[in-house]
Amino acid sequence: MAGAAPGRGSCSQVSCSASGGHPESAQIFTATVPNRPMEGDDVILTAPNAPDRILNASWHSGFQPSDPDTITSCIPTAQAGPCTQRLGPAHTRREALTSWNTLGIRNLTPSDTGFYSLVLNTDSGLEKASPYIHVWRPREFLLIPDISANMNVAVENVD
Repeated sequence: MAGAAPGRGSCSQVSCSASGGHPESAQIFTATVPNRPMEGDDVILTAPNAPDRILNASWHSGFQPSDPDTITSCIPTAQAGPCTQRLGPAHTRREALTSWNTLGIRNLTPSDTGFYSLVLNTDSGLEKASPYIHVWRPREFLLIPDISANMNVAVENVD
């Protein structure tokens, strides 16, 4: 990535949880690429260890998935391709489902900061992962110190 800041080009594990699955199912985790997205960047949220057999999937804004917060869902189809994408009420025209378990978001803004929830309906039951992304502004990322000047007054003949 040209001009990338240190640490911005790799995957990282972020907060996630599995719920409703069977005890023998593995907990899914998510990766964010880049792991420190900046305002204007594109980001990918993915669950690389998602199970092979997914019946349907949905991405939501927020930690607790709900219908009004649905960004997109992936419904299986008998035709070519893994699924048919259905856009939800929280879709902003900047998100795209690139596979069952991967959501791309273009041109990030500070308002994109927050939790996202991936819900997978699998043969083993429901599995959920909730990554948190913080959209950095260039000033935050560079940690430019605030510089201020104090006014000093020189006074003569004072002890």
